[in-house]
Amino acid sequence: MKRLALITGAARGIGAATTELFAADGWEVVAVDKIEKAEVPQGASYWRVDLADPADVEDLFDRLTSNTTRLDALINNAAIQLNKPMLETTNEEWERVQAINVQTIFAGSKLAHPLLREAGGAIVNVSSVHGPSHFGQRGRLCCQQR
Repeated sequence: MKRLALITGAARGIGAATTELFAADGWEVVAVDKIEKAEVPQGASYWRVDLADPADVEDLFDRLTSNTTRLDALINNAAIQLNKPMLETTNEEWERVQAINVQTIFAGSKLAHPLLREAGGAIVNVSSVHGPSHFGQRGRLCCQQR
């Protein structure tokens, strides 16, 4: 039986590279992101999900559990950042950053737990180089690094 990984923030950057590595190693991969992406490596499928929307996150795991009874790895990679002064940041922008960078990890890990437990799987929370230090206009990102 192929191992199964769910990777968030998989449309580009670290998430896309992680999807490629897992697929090349023979894993079945569910690659998740908000933006449209037509091509993923063989062995991977792409699901468009708005991780800032709790209903979309629940739908993601409903869909996943309707297709499988196990999950070997949850890679929490999705994150966004705002590069603007804090005093210019709107409440809506702040709430979206919190929803994607923090709430998604909590909700996704909680919803994935039964499938991970069945497989003896693991959760990997990807962080940023900005976590240990603060500079420039990234205060909102640094205050929530995992």
